[in-house]
Amino acid sequence: MNSSTYPKILYHDEHYLAVEKPAGLSSHQTRDPKRPSLLTWVREHDPKLASATMAHRLDVETSGVILFAKTREARQCLDRLFKQHLMQKTYYGLVYGSSGPEKSGKWHDYVNESVHNKLSRMEIVTTGGDTAITEYDVIEAGVGISLLRFRPQTGRKHQIRAQAAFHGFPLVGDELYGPFTKEQGLPTFRHWLHAAVLEFADPLSLTSIKIESPVPADFYDLLRKGFQKKYFVLNKPYDVLSQFSSDEGGRTIAEMGFPQDVWPVGRLDKRSEGLLLLTNDRLWRHHIMSPDSHKSKIYW
Repeated sequence: MNSSTYPKILYHDEHYLAVEKPAGLSSHQTRDPKRPSLLTWVREHDPKLASATMAHRLDVETSGVILFAKTREARQCLDRLFKQHLMQKTYYGLVYGSSGPEKSGKWHDYVNESVHNKLSRMEIVTTGGDTAITEYDVIEAGVGISLLRFRPQTGRKHQIRAQAAFHGFPLVGDELYGPFTKEQGLPTFRHWLHAAVLEFADPLSLTSIKIESPVPADFYDLLRKGFQKKYFVLNKPYDVLSQFSSDEGGRTIAEMGFPQDVWPVGRLDKRSEGLLLLTNDRLWRHHIMSPDSHKSKIYW
């Protein structure tokens, strides 16, 4: 186990403790008593921190800064700062797409939590959801993937992951929201999101506190390595589904020998035959499937 898999203390004073959580480590304790967590590590690391409480959490696969309160007064302050969106947060993430979205911009959506097969995820909705606002900047574009900086203005569950995927730029390695498969050969099984900065005006010390966790080196390693784009044209036979799996049985395009990291661009009915495009280029696929895309089709 290398050092990057262990937590690291980034900041501490009489009221607060900030720790760098590695990817793969749960923030809170789970139902499995044998599974390690950051909260357990903090309390075992120093007996004086046995009563420390976690002010927020990160997804298991997200790395970066997590803030703890050492005192009740500090916890009350942090709760208020997070609730009123006064905590400035900066994340860095790798997304699919060599050009990415515009160089900078803002996503303003509404999200709602849904549960399918006991799996919870956030859906972008038009009505009845909670406001989710995220500012982004493209830091560097690689081959098939880009490094983006995210500044969420609200604190919804899975906010960055859900919004990035909805707008056509899912995080690399995100099994829940993106097109992640083992065949892509990624170095580790995680979504590539890092909580790099927390900054806030501390009501207790009357000073500004900024806590930083550098973007891990493996982000840049993967960015340099790039992501090889693939494009295929299939003459889909009659009575074959335009998908790789089916709960209802029947033949699918999985039988055609295509790699499992590509997806159909649109679809043909089971009883239709003809040309079907497949690709792992989410940016291009998103563009082609957009109603605003100029394309022509001929059927016989």
